[in-house]
Amino acid sequence: MLPVADAGGQHGGEGLAESEGFEPPDLLQSTVFKTAAFDRSANSPVCSGKPAPGNVLHAGACRMRIISERERLDHIPQSVGLMRCRPASTSVDNSREAVNGPVFLTSGPLSGDPRTVHAFTTRHGGVSQGDWASLNCSFSSGDRRVRILENRARILRALGLRALVSLHQVHGNRVLTIDRNWRYDAMPEGDGMVTREIGIALGVLVADCAPVLLSDPGAGVIGAAHAGWKGALDGITDHVIMRMLDLGADADRLVVAIGPAIQQRSYEVALDFVERFTARSPFDCENCFRIAGDRAWFDLPGYLVRRLGHAGIRHIDCLGSDTCAGEGEFFSYRRMCRRGGRHHGRQMGVIGLREA
Repeated sequence: MLPVADAGGQHGGEGLAESEGFEPPDLLQSTVFKTAAFDRSANSPVCSGKPAPGNVLHAGACRMRIISERERLDHIPQSVGLMRCRPASTSVDNSREAVNGPVFLTSGPLSGDPRTVHAFTTRHGGVSQGDWASLNCSFSSGDRRVRILENRARILRALGLRALVSLHQVHGNRVLTIDRNWRYDAMPEGDGMVTREIGIALGVLVADCAPVLLSDPGAGVIGAAHAGWKGALDGITDHVIMRMLDLGADADRLVVAIGPAIQQRSYEVALDFVERFTARSPFDCENCFRIAGDRAWFDLPGYLVRRLGHAGIRHIDCLGSDTCAGEGEFFSYRRMCRRGGRHHGRQMGVIGLREA
């Protein structure tokens, strides 16, 4: 059995990290996928009891409100064929799924290939308690180790994968290739991963930063990136794409999903941050900031869409869920800091390959 490896945490500020490796329980059990339909007045999902991972739900019918600003990507050139972030008032093609406990979001476009499985976890469906309730995925969060082991095992069982790899995230642009010779007890620094190996889950920990999952179904190559503002500006997605191309992927076939992250309405930054950021960006990104007087707000997912388009990627899905505003659904470092808290959990973006 391959071990599940974690390099601990990241958050919206400077990254915390911890290197740990461990043997998971048996993660090869068969799993029945069930889609949960949420009523506004209900606190519990009602599962259909039959496989339906690709169901289309309407945002208004979900207990979770998907937050996205309609004007967010009006500055994206339509000629590049990018998929736009979905506003809350329209139907969405990401589904909220309850699978043996974990509740997560999925991207419709990324679900098109039956060999590729993925999940953007929420905070629901785990065993952690208190500030970490309940699907906390990070060992460096202060949560009890045994609970995180169970949370991660539940995610792997749900996806039908045998091992989970995550890195010592440092808000940089280093990318590692996970192959059959990977040492699961080694926790190198990095913020991106790529692989062609069957059964391996690539996982990035987030609590306001953006989890970015990538797949070329034709080549059988997948990638994952942890993208805060630092990594986004330093080109973490560019580096993941380049490493995927080295493994045989084709940029024209790449499908990319940007998961739940802090949205512009919640991401206030200083004016000098705007000046420094725009000066370093390889393309004009002033429209990724909204400025009102001496205040400014940054659109991190919008910048990532621009960055991916700048790299030639045409198939992009942006879920538009706000981790900072969605207290009932997501962990958030910034929300914790505003309240003077000490602990917060972290959700995870996970992608893997299964046998055809």
